Amino acid sequence: MAALVDLRGKYLSDQVRTLMRELSHPLTVIVAQSKDCPRPATLLVSSFNCVTLDPVPHVSFNVKVPSSTYDEINKSTTFTASAITNIQLARHLVMDKTDPRYIDVLRTHVHNDGAGKLVQEKGGIWWMRCQLLEDKCVDVGDHVVVIGKVMSAGFYKARNKHGKVLDKALIYGQRFYRYAGPPIMLPSMPQRKHFTADEMAKNLDPELEH
Repeated sequence: MAALVDLRGKYLSDQVRTLMRELSHPLTVIVAQSKDCPRPATLLVSSFNCVTLDPVPHVSFNVKVPSSTYDEINKSTTFTASAITNIQLARHLVMDKTDPRYIDVLRTHVHNDGAGKLVQEKGGIWWMRCQLLEDKCVDVGDHVVVIGKVMSAGFYKARNKHGKVLDKALIYGQRFYRYAGPPIMLPSMPQRKHFTADEMAKNLDPELEH
């Protein structure tokens, strides 16, 4: 039997970081741009999550502060989250914001119009336009848990007849960019119903654009 490891002590943070690397997380691009900002501010996060769907969808993500993108979110009071499939886009968005490669990918992949959407066919899968709920955000250590109310949402990519996006969303796990593998089907697992794109559209909340 493998020995249990005691994770107490001064290196607890490093140990927890090592443990968390064993999990896979979705990668999401956060974009914000106030009226007086000459170009969009971006942030690549692996903490984006849906907090609730009812009565109105709310989402969250974590950001380390200080952060110029978080400052821009506060100024504009809105942000746009986009799931991506493009590995090179993710790679360039984590570069220093003065790096010419970052500036170039910002110019070619993100609209400079304040709406925060990615350019069509540049690696985005879906987008959510959100209103910052400043009074709901929580300071935790050197991070802020950002809460937003989804105002509108939609797909960048084409879907098949079942309403499923053809490209896989990019995830990060065990220190590598990844895509999710095939589902693990158990013998007793019931088959899920496949909805057509029209059926999915009818079932979407009327506040969500599709």
